[in-house]
Amino acid sequence: MWRSSMFNLDAPNIKQRDLYLWADYAELQCIADPDHLASYADAFDELNYREEGLGGLFAQSDEVLMPESASKDNQLLSQSDQIELNRTDVAQVIENRYSLFREFYPFEVSRKSIIYLKSDLGPLHQIYINQLIAANSRLLHEKSLASEYTTYFEQLSIFLLRLLFPEPFHVKHAGTAPPAGFPGYAGNFGEKMKQIAENIHAGLLLTDAELRTHSGDGGLDGIAWYDFGDNATFLPVILMQAGCTSIERDMLAKSKLISADNWAKKFKHLQALSFMFTPQCYRDGFGGWVMPSELGSILIDRYRIIHLLSRLDSPSASDALNFGITSSPKSMDELLTN
Repeated sequence: MWRSSMFNLDAPNIKQRDLYLWADYAELQCIADPDHLASYADAFDELNYREEGLGGLFAQSDEVLMPESASKDNQLLSQSDQIELNRTDVAQVIENRYSLFREFYPFEVSRKSIIYLKSDLGPLHQIYINQLIAANSRLLHEKSLASEYTTYFEQLSIFLLRLLFPEPFHVKHAGTAPPAGFPGYAGNFGEKMKQIAENIHAGLLLTDAELRTHSGDGGLDGIAWYDFGDNATFLPVILMQAGCTSIERDMLAKSKLISADNWAKKFKHLQALSFMFTPQCYRDGFGGWVMPSELGSILIDRYRIIHLLSRLDSPSASDALNFGITSSPKSMDELLTN
């Protein structure tokens, strides 16, 4: 039932506590299903009760310790009790998404723990689904397709940065997947850093050796700044990274990598706000962050992206589907018929 030419949904390898990923998994099942519906309770049970399943599906023990205040007799939950608790928690996460996204949630939720894909999908529904797939690109069969979705998200993020900081702010792409026709930095890491330092009126604190040997973009995918027309330092600067990883510790590490404190070690007189864009819906069952104390920058997740696009009149969400896209995720028709 839960098969698709795009997805490998047989062994998602999700930690039991990562409820936001289990909610994603149910949504992907709904997309892959021929009738575009899924019972997230049954899906969770079917995976948990497979005889061969637990070792490949989870990365933690199926016994869960209760708080010390609990009685000793109840400190260990059985596997079946834990599965029942997790099933209830996943349902709460999905129901919270339904309330949080409102009309922009591409699924209907029934009282019987069943989600249905809406028949009439608008641009914001399509952007939600593109983010859902980018957030779980590890479950795509084709590595090239996974790359297309992660590239799409990086390009969508720079588009959103421009929406958040319109002219007279300057916005440039600094990552490895520049959108067509969008201003950006060329060259290796050292060359990019020198160009950025000149733009934001900041001295470089990196050594020549660091500038020569560092590879990649250093975690900086985009930058915005306001130039007052003088040569003085301390310009308002915004740093941005886009990251699709579904591994929580990696996502949290990326949010710290782009932090203003980290980049203040590279640029003298830097005063910056830092943003981490992620296609994850990194929310618990109450709509808050899963681990807020571990975040190192302002997190713009799936909900905040949809909210931003829903509140802005121009450009429209339709523009966001196609802005500068050199990589082309499958259309909804292609996605739903394969």
